[in-house]
Amino acid sequence: MIRENSGVSILEVMVVIAIIVIISAIAVPSYIGWLPKYRLSTSARDVLSDLEFARGAAVKENASVVFEFDTANNVYTVWVDNGALGNRDNWNRDGDERSIRSRQMPPDINISTVSFPNDRVRFNGNGFPETEPDPPAALGGGTITLTNETGTWVVELRTGGKARIQ
Repeated sequence: MIRENSGVSILEVMVVIAIIVIISAIAVPSYIGWLPKYRLSTSARDVLSDLEFARGAAVKENASVVFEFDTANNVYTVWVDNGALGNRDNWNRDGDERSIRSRQMPPDINISTVSFPNDRVRFNGNGFPETEPDPPAALGGGTITLTNETGTWVVELRTGGKARIQ
């Protein structure tokens, strides 16, 4: 038997739209509340990943790689301290010493504390972290604390060069 009036009625369309609106009203607020937590955990994982990257770059290039934090601007930079202008391993970015990574934290994430002297650490050619100031640099680890309104995450760099999130 063939139906002459096949299709969807306006009432059926309105019911489907009402169901979609109700589900959206429930889901969107929880999604919005989840975003700051996600940004904080992602930022901590980025710092961890970049510490491991800096360590690997130091070993690969057999050179010192400095990981320097700018807590006032929520930025960090990773650069090779390879002796531009004849100043090898002096903890300062001289001449054309190249930056190999730089990252700006999202607007709601703060680099609240860095436990390294002068907010920087470097990896020697063997991949061990060194803290300044006096040569020979002492092997050492430290922590980086990231915060936002949802909480705090701490990234720890151990003396042997292994980084982890606490």
